[in-house]
Amino acid sequence: MDSKIEEKAKELANLIRNSQDYKNYLLCRELLKEEPQLYKKVNRFRRDNFLLQIEGETEKLYDEMEKIQNDFAPVRRDIRVSGFLQYEHHLCMMIQQIEELLMEDLDFDVEFLEENYD
Repeated sequence: MDSKIEEKAKELANLIRNSQDYKNYLLCRELLKEEPQLYKKVNRFRRDNFLLQIEGETEKLYDEMEKIQNDFAPVRRDIRVSGFLQYEHHLCMMIQQIEELLMEDLDFDVEFLEENYD
């Protein structure tokens, strides 16, 4: 990687590390880690949710998402869990917005993702 690009990427990472959302995320994560069983349940929810979004069948996605939400509803009601998931979501959205900004400013062809090749 070009050293100037790497330098700017590290600057961006540093800005994110110093953001309030990131600090809140770390604080919430540490609170969860104080209760290992709860943290384990949260991680299972995160993994199942992630895998469903990546690998899930489109036709069944809504039903499967609803099932995961219902299965983990008691865990998600815990304020430590909801806070952690909220700040994790904020970070994911921030990273997604950064990626979108890069893709908008670069002539990088991703139209193939929108095509139906069946």
